[in-house]
Amino acid sequence: MNVLIVGFGSYQADDQVGWMVLDQLQELDTIPSGVSFLKINGNAMAWLSQINSDTQLIFVDAVRSEKSAGFIHCMELSADMPLPQSAFSSHGLGLVESLKLAYSLDLLDAPIVFYGVESDEDNPLVSISQSVLEAIPDVLKQIENYLLMDVKNSV
Repeated sequence: MNVLIVGFGSYQADDQVGWMVLDQLQELDTIPSGVSFLKINGNAMAWLSQINSDTQLIFVDAVRSEKSAGFIHCMELSADMPLPQSAFSSHGLGLVESLKLAYSLDLLDAPIVFYGVESDEDNPLVSISQSVLEAIPDVLKQIENYLLMDVKNSV
């Protein structure tokens, strides 16, 4: 199994969640071999150089929508799924643009799973919110179960 788990984030407020999930996943002894980790701050294109066509991707990031803080969004992305329009972020190209590029270059054949934790706090001068912290164990368990299920299915 060739899996890359990408955590988007920074050290600011709820934006830390992607990195915190990666840090805690790396401490688990149940994560199968062949899983690698990449932290990204700003350059959403950085993961493209780390994959080949059979790499299974898992993305973890803070998100903002109408859901309450701590809500966990989980979705499988595919080439035939319409991706939303996205504007350039202050960091340059975002995840949507990097996915569109990867699909247009036929770089992705394996499943992509996205875990987004609904954020509450974006003030860079405060720490991560309690509701986001409380969601992290659930995200860890979901990713761990997903990886272990994939190992069973590939044997």
